[in-house]
Amino acid sequence: MRSSGKAGLFLAGTLLAAGSVVTGSVTPASAAGGPVNFSCGPNLNPYSYTNGNQRSHLTGIGQSGGEADMYRSTNRPYKDRNIYWVWGHNLNPGDKVSLDWTDDYAKTYHACHATVPQGKHDATTGAVDNPQHRLYRVCIKRVGHAWECGGRWQG
Repeated sequence: MRSSGKAGLFLAGTLLAAGSVVTGSVTPASAAGGPVNFSCGPNLNPYSYTNGNQRSHLTGIGQSGGEADMYRSTNRPYKDRNIYWVWGHNLNPGDKVSLDWTDDYAKTYHACHATVPQGKHDATTGAVDNPQHRLYRVCIKRVGHAWECGGRWQG
């Protein structure tokens, strides 16, 4: 499970029967039970949709031993929507990067992973589009270490 070590907040919620009153509270994201799946949504190749002038760096995590950076397109290339992805670099084979994304303000989330292949030092996740109020987070996992995640961005 990827629940430990993740920073951030989400609204706690429970699926209730019709007619029930829903209440929520702010809870640390580390209390989340992990991703609902490992989906990359439309799983787009971001480099087919953008060039260097059509992307914006949003945030990154990591230092020595590898980094992961989250990007957003600026040209609305997919269904007139921007796309988001993570590029990990200066990593070792077997390390992973993830673009976590949620449509319900982090009550649940999807984790779009990419693993650094043998002989390489970087990996790029598939890109996910933003139909409306989707949130994103960048994560990195070095071999032998726990997942490390940055903050969320609203698209």
